[in-house]
Amino acid sequence: MTSTTLEEAKTYARILAKSVLPASAISRLRAGSQQRRRAVRRKAGCDPATGQRLVDDLRALGIERGRDLLVHSSMSALGPVEGGAATLLAALVEVAGPEATILAPAYPMPGSMLEWMQRPDVFDLRHTRSCMGAFTELLRSQPGAQRSAHPTHSIVALGPHAEEYVSDHHRGQTGTGPLSPFAKHIDRGGQILCLGTGIGKVTSYHVVEDVMPGFPISPYLEKMINKAVVFADGQRREIATRVHDPRLSPWRIDNFMPKEREIHALLRAQGLVSDGRLGAAAASLIDAGALLTAMRDWAYHGITIYHRPLLQRLGLVLGKPLGGRPQGTVPSHNST
Repeated sequence: MTSTTLEEAKTYARILAKSVLPASAISRLRAGSQQRRRAVRRKAGCDPATGQRLVDDLRALGIERGRDLLVHSSMSALGPVEGGAATLLAALVEVAGPEATILAPAYPMPGSMLEWMQRPDVFDLRHTRSCMGAFTELLRSQPGAQRSAHPTHSIVALGPHAEEYVSDHHRGQTGTGPLSPFAKHIDRGGQILCLGTGIGKVTSYHVVEDVMPGFPISPYLEKMINKAVVFADGQRREIATRVHDPRLSPWRIDNFMPKEREIHALLRAQGLVSDGRLGAAAASLIDAGALLTAMRDWAYHGITIYHRPLLQRLGLVLGKPLGGRPQGTVPSHNST
């Protein structure tokens, strides 16, 4: 049995467990898994990272001064940091410079998009906390920070282009379309920083799904769903968005490790990612400006961030097929 086949079996087991276990049990299992990972990190032990060490690590990774930076982070993975998330933010500002805008996901949804959009909760830009970790919540609270009003994929931005990034996000039909901060960040030639998260958590991958005609995967449910959103001025509006099909989620790059390894290898082969360390965590820096071109090229050859499991390829599983083209290989050139 190959490692990919083993991961497929584990994924099917998780899907089955989720279908038969109550939500409370699933939450307890997730919490237990997180506690075990934290315990392993504590046991490994390391000296607290200083602000200067973070600055040195960020520079070694290849962050370029003046380029906008989209940060996906896990403070727990970084290990102990003197001053916590505030020290990380100060290091990022020092390295990227005052002319750069720093962005981070500030998603309000604690679970899947569909679950969140079906809940009666109101998304209040002023008060609803980010569910994406301590760094994102700190960034949200900074004077001058701007938060987008998209009901699922809200982004917080701090810097000279913050308002430009977030102003139109809620007007698009999806969270990652042409009006989104993700697409604008690619257009501006920014960089994507992954700190202890792996490259699987990068939301910018989804931009190609929204802007490429004939993309081989149909990742969304058909109908748009409304969510009540309270804007920064206190105005309440109903905002509609398309939601990712939850049947695809277990096979996506952020949940299926073989797919993450595949895409990471492709990024390395095309010189689009730099890998290193930040504190105790693995870190990766992706060239967002070139990412869309590369992903278009991959998609033309049937390679996306979605894995198509063997049983579905054999037609033995009912449900939505994952894509209409066979998996292929990426040529050495980029499509234009």
